[in-house]
Amino acid sequence: MSDPRLTRNESGDRKGETVRRFRLVGSGGQPNQPDPRTEAGDPGAGLRVIGIASPKGGVGKSHLALNLAVALARRGRQALLVDGAPGLHQLNLLTGAEPTHDVTHVLAGTRRLDEVVILGPEGIRYLPAASSGQEAPAYDAEIATRLLPLLGGFAIPGDIVLVDLPGGIHPQALDLASVCGEILLVTTPELPSWLHAVTLMKRMPRAAFRVVVNRVRTVQEAADTFARIVAASLDALADAPTYWGYVSEDPAVQEAVRRQRPFVLIAPGAPASRQIEKLARRVTEEEPPGTRRRAARPLAASEIESLRESDPVPVWKAA
Repeated sequence: MSDPRLTRNESGDRKGETVRRFRLVGSGGQPNQPDPRTEAGDPGAGLRVIGIASPKGGVGKSHLALNLAVALARRGRQALLVDGAPGLHQLNLLTGAEPTHDVTHVLAGTRRLDEVVILGPEGIRYLPAASSGQEAPAYDAEIATRLLPLLGGFAIPGDIVLVDLPGGIHPQALDLASVCGEILLVTTPELPSWLHAVTLMKRMPRAAFRVVVNRVRTVQEAADTFARIVAASLDALADAPTYWGYVSEDPAVQEAVRRQRPFVLIAPGAPASRQIEKLARRVTEEEPPGTRRRAARPLAASEIESLRESDPVPVWKAA
């Protein structure tokens, strides 16, 4: 009988293709041995934690977080992906992971972090929020505060923690965002989406905000959306958000959802994949928060035009 702690490691899809599944970090060798990373001193100090936020559900936030984690790993940066939306299981659905334990078991002291974290494609690590069929506890302020030292003790130098926050202006999202030094805000060009994005930034704890416009059809659409966000947030933000690019409306994304695989792996040449790779490069090359701030002000016409011309990667054009 197979070890009941293990998720499916490999499975064939309907086309007979071998699909790599997630597996437990502690599933090989001697799983009951302490992970040496948990012995590190001063856990959480200097840890780079990026919260992935969205103004509402359905904008592609979780899928972007998963593919960004894979792209960072391909650039040699280990990524720890944390599901911060208990009960939704969105990352489980996108990856095909079937966790039997989650972060609540770690917080309760019944499981170590390395017994719960799951290994995925390109070596990324995934911390589930709540196992299927179990009641989903909320990430309140106390849990959010306790989570950072746990992650710091597990991480190794150079790790980047991506926290997939609950969508919308939700108390759990605000509490969990408080432990994130940076907030990557994923929005779309639609008016309700970017207006809610502005409201979300105003409600969140002060952080370094980065904006990605998802599901765009032209570079101009992405740049104009970001300019509107900046103009609408001037009265509340001391520091201007940073434009981190866009991701195209791309049929490869829906195919990846169907196959429960990151689109950067199944369609590396697709526009969306190339834009995620560029986003990963921005993440690794961006200066740490606090070293360089720009006062919030409207974007000049020349700056908007520069954004429109800054990305040579083509967007998807419908037939």
